[in-house]
Amino acid sequence: MQDVLLDFLATWKGRGVTQAELEQRGFFIHRAWQERVIDFGGGRDADNVHRYWDEVAREFVARAGNGHPDSRTFVVEARYRSSYLDDLAMRRDYSSPLFRDPPLERGVPEYCSRTSLDRSFLESESAAYEELKHEEAVGHAVTTKGWTGLKRDIVPIMRDFATLKGFVVRRDRFRKKLQQDIVLELKVDQGWIRECGNELPLQLFIYDAGNPDFVFDASLLDMIVPGFSNYQYCLSPGSHVLGILAFVELADILGGTFSPSP
Repeated sequence: MQDVLLDFLATWKGRGVTQAELEQRGFFIHRAWQERVIDFGGGRDADNVHRYWDEVAREFVARAGNGHPDSRTFVVEARYRSSYLDDLAMRRDYSSPLFRDPPLERGVPEYCSRTSLDRSFLESESAAYEELKHEEAVGHAVTTKGWTGLKRDIVPIMRDFATLKGFVVRRDRFRKKLQQDIVLELKVDQGWIRECGNELPLQLFIYDAGNPDFVFDASLLDMIVPGFSNYQYCLSPGSHVLGILAFVELADILGGTFSPSP
């Protein structure tokens, strides 16, 4: 039965609570990205953009990641459907060559299109985020000891961070029991090539241990905290280790943003 997990996910406290806690812990790269998206659109409709992100996140979580809010097509009938996003979809009168279903809030795709089509702009933006990440890494006393650029290096580094947050380690997986039989699990995907490259291969799952075949794959954390993927795109050893730390911290935060069962 899917109901146990869906009922649990329906108690999520939302993007605002999740993002505020992440920032309380000293992580702000997602905020810099969000501000760039809004500024790129001339600063207009900032409240609407934030509401769009809030509603997208709530639907994504409530439906256990099945379907995409911008397309308004869903695989799972969940406990929440956004009338706000339904209204945006009815009024959407624009398209994009980069998106089959462009973001429902008009101010969002402009920045994403520029970074996709303009290589020099993308490099400039990435460099700016890397500089901010360097400052954060210093603030968090991040060390690159043990990092050689291989995927297998991620596991011992993540172990150091995850065990402090109560995760139990088993091979390349890190598990924490949330409520009753609900489990939050982190995984390092070490398939294919050995080198990590610029993308951290990190995965996050939430599932009911009584029904492990129905899983919420929350690895696309951008859907929950827009801009978080900048932590997982890394151009230096320090950026990689900071990204692993930020991933563990957000996973730990996410696990605590569901209301206790009665």
